[in-house]
Parts: sequence; C-alpha cells; structure tokens
Amino acid sequence: MHAFVLFAAAIAILAQSASSALVSIPLHRRSATGFTNTDLTYDDGVLVGTASVGNPPQQFEILFDTGSGLTWVPSSECTSGDCKNREGYKASQSSTSVSTGQIYKLSYGQGQCIDAKIYTDTVSIAGSTVANQQFGAATRVSGFNSQSYLGVFGLGDFSNNGGYYLNATAKPNTIGSSEIRRRQTAPTSASYASNAFMVNNNYTSPQFGTYVTSTSNGFGKRWHTKGHFIFGGIDHSVYKGSIAYLPLVDSCDDNSSRFWKVPLTCVKFGHVDIKLQHNANAAFSTGTSFISAPTKVAETIHDAINGEYDPKENVYTVDCDKLDNFPELVFTFNGYTVKLPSSAWTARQGDKCHTLIRRNSHSKNWILGGAFTNTFYTIFDLGSERVGLAIPKGQCDAKIYKHGQKSKK
Repeated sequence: MHAFVLFAAAIAILAQSASSALVSIPLHRRSATGFTNTDLTYDDGVLVGTASVGNPPQQFEILFDTGSGLTWVPSSECTSGDCKNREGYKASQSSTSVSTGQIYKLSYGQGQCIDAKIYTDTVSIAGSTVANQQFGAATRVSGFNSQSYLGVFGLGDFSNNGGYYLNATAKPNTIGSSEIRRRQTAPTSASYASNAFMVNNNYTSPQFGTYVTSTSNGFGKRWHTKGHFIFGGIDHSVYKGSIAYLPLVDSCDDNSSRFWKVPLTCVKFGHVDIKLQHNANAAFSTGTSFISAPTKVAETIHDAINGEYDPKENVYTVDCDKLDNFPELVFTFNGYTVKLPSSAWTARQGDKCHTLIRRNSHSKNWILGGAFTNTFYTIFDLGSERVGLAIPKGQCDAKIYKHGQKSKK
C-alpha cells in the first residue's frame, strides 16, 4: 500500500507499561521458534497482519502502520467499492460488542478515506488479547486498493498521557498530506498497544519493532517475503553490531504528534547536497513503501539521475540499465549518518523501473516508509522517546555511522 499518513482524527496507541516476554510475528509463515507467530502477507513493501475482533472472534487482515493512530477494520455495514467481497465486523454477532455512539471521518494520504463507527470489544493482535478495546468499524472505505488487507493497526499519533489527535480547523498541511492536529483527551481504552502492555504477559518494556528477512533472487532481493513484528522488547538475536538510537523531535519544535518523528539535519545524494529548511524532521512510517520528500527535494534528486515524473502513478521512472550505478541516499540525524543503497529505494515492474522516492506537500519534512524502515531492524521506543535502527543479520548493503566512529556493519 502506498502513503498512509493520518489527516484527521487518530486514536492513541501505546503508553508506558509492561513485558519481559518478546512476541515476534513472522509476517508470512508460522514457525516453531517459541514466539507467537501468524501467517501474513508482505504487500508492496508494507507489513500486514491478522486482527481478531469480537466473541467469538472475527478475523481481519490489516496494515501495521506507525504513521497513523486509529486501529480499524471494515464493518459489515460497508457497501463502498473497497468493501466488495469482504467480510466485515458484525457487532450483533459478538457478545462483547459495545457501541460508543461515536463516528470518525479519517483521510489518509493519496486519497484514502474512511468513515468509522467506534466500538469497544475484545481485540487480539500480535499475540495479545485486550478486552473492552476501542477500535473503528469502517462503514465507508475509499482508496484502499490492496486485495490482501483492509484495515489498519494504528501504531502512531499518540501522546505520553494517552491523548490522541483530532484535526485542527483552518490549519495548513504539515508532514506529507497530514494536517496539524491538536491533542484531545482519549478514553483509557483508546490505545490497543498500551492496553496490551498493561494487561498481558507481564510486559515491562513499551517497545515494538519491525524487520524483514530477504530472499536472494537477484535484483529483487530487497523485496522481502517475510517480515516480523516484535512486541514488548528488543530481540537482540536478529541484528548485528549495535543499535543507533535517534531521539524524537522536541515537543516545542512540532505542533502535531511527535511520534514517530526525528530531527533530520542533512541529506546528500551522491555529490548533491540537499538543502533542508530549519527544523526539518523525518517520520518513520510502516504504512507506506515510499520515502516521501518535499517536492523541490524530490525534483533535485531525480534530476541527478534523469528521472521523469509520472503524474498518473505519482512515481519517478528511471532507466533500468543504470540502477546499479545510482549513488547512495545519505541521511544525517542527531549523532548518526545512514547510507541507503539504490537497491533499497528503486523498484522494477516488468521492463520498467521507478524509484521509491516520491513527492509530499510539505516544504521541509520527510516520511521514511518501507524503502527505509524495511532495510533495518526499526525499533519504536515510547518509554525513552526514540527510534532505534540496527542492521539485520544477513543484510550488509546499508550502513550506519556513529559520528566520530567507524560504520556499523
């Protein structure tokens, strides 16, 4: 799926609490590793998992998205085109379903939008079951074109006190196609992940992370067939070297949700220095496969490699014969520099090639989607208010440099 950045209302996700047990979710096959596993799909660079809702449980395939806050599934009342031939949530068939009487209208990037009725019910995701959990049942869905999922596990747009963000009126766009949001008070049951930390499995660590394991089929090896969601801590067995921790933006420097955004101090592309505006930041979003840059920056990058913009597909096409010669895309954060090889941010479809770098509507901020996050073991740490990056075992193309030290490989 493509850019999923929340515009309007979003419910809180995650708070400080609970685990010593790790829950790892391979996003394709079950394994006998002792972790909790589920069979999921890897869809166009994004991670998709199973949610069970209700009693008895009703199952849905949903997107794991750190770029949005509301967890939702389709409703049985949905009759829009995206809901065709889909099973929807049937509140009347769940003995634990309670309607809150609330309705949220949400708009995501690239034209996706939903209307959702808010319920509380028993919800199970990532091996944890939470009773009386608040979620959305979408009665109208538009712009979600994937056949493998319909719904979102929202892992972003939350605050330390469990608040969530509602769209502020008369405000300009901020990051990507997302609007400035003001914090509102959310019910305790709004945050699935925080509730899971508090009530399940003696969790003591409010951390979760994602990484993918790669195939070795030539050019397409970066398009991984297996992904993982690790909930309740860090699995130190899946990466090499150490973790580069990047602090979240200061609350005084960002008027919208801080999660999961970090300061971005410099970007280079080969011999081209990208001019960044003051207080630029980068949001880590697992809800999109693309790296999203301000339009002028996207143009500068693609001018250097003779990329041509395709407005219909919203991608830049490039010469397939030159892919291996494209330079690294280099990001500098507080304390670390990350070098991303062209294999991570280019894609081939038949005899055509395009980059995974696209435009956004913001003048200074970036969104780092799957082309970036799937290259690393990406850790989301609310307790310490930071994002961690580490090199997965078996992956050696990307590099992380700590300033003043040699690279982490």
